[in-house]
Amino acid sequence: MELPTLGKQCSRADCAQLDFLPIQCTHCRQPFCKDHVQPDDHACDALPAPAIASGHAPTAKVQCGVATCTTADFQMVVPCAQCQGQFCLAHRHADQHACVRVGGDTDPNAKARALLQKHFPGSTTSSSAAAPAATTTTSSATPRPVPKKKLPILELMKLKQKAQGDAKTPPAQRSYHAVHLPNSTVAVRYFPKSASVGRVLDTAFALTGMNWKSTVATHDVFLVVEDDVRLPTNAVWSEVVSDGATVVLKVVPKSNA
Repeated sequence: MELPTLGKQCSRADCAQLDFLPIQCTHCRQPFCKDHVQPDDHACDALPAPAIASGHAPTAKVQCGVATCTTADFQMVVPCAQCQGQFCLAHRHADQHACVRVGGDTDPNAKARALLQKHFPGSTTSSSAAAPAATTTTSSATPRPVPKKKLPILELMKLKQKAQGDAKTPPAQRSYHAVHLPNSTVAVRYFPKSASVGRVLDTAFALTGMNWKSTVATHDVFLVVEDDVRLPTNAVWSEVVSDGATVVLKVVPKSNA
């Protein structure tokens, strides 16, 4: 028995190895050794052409519309609705590719305002047009200083620091107020929240140094809050006056005096 008649040589020209168990390529049907049996290993010319999905040609890479961009990807470009250019995801926004609107219209709201003006002629549609009307002032007008608006919590803290009153009143039951007296002075006081308005009136009047009997004989004496609402003397203080409110003591001559 002659050994060379056994097996076959590898069909790859630069190999030609004698293989006793050669393997046949499933495409070209040629025998190969185990190292060259794969189609890529012997440049198989019988491989079928790659299938093209849906009958379309392979997609080519598309370059971003920004000249300095080096990004290229398969179909990963986004059309710009304003300039109609094609851009990658990183440059798809108008401010990222120096966008110039087709037709030269740089105001995206111009059409909307024109349509609104057509149907509603008397309406003000442009914020830029409305702004001058709202801010127009004459050269002779003197700007008024804007008063500083203090927070109520800060005002209340100041009242608590300065207020005087009956020390027997528990802190949780105190109502703090600036009391304006008839002699143009202001007393910072605290009163019991459960006290009646009449009792607070007596306490506030005592601060004036005037005689009660002689005063009430010819004058009406009462308390009002900031909006000139007269407080009923039989009401509970905390039910008609909020903590921190300004209180005014009124001494008004009687009409028949």
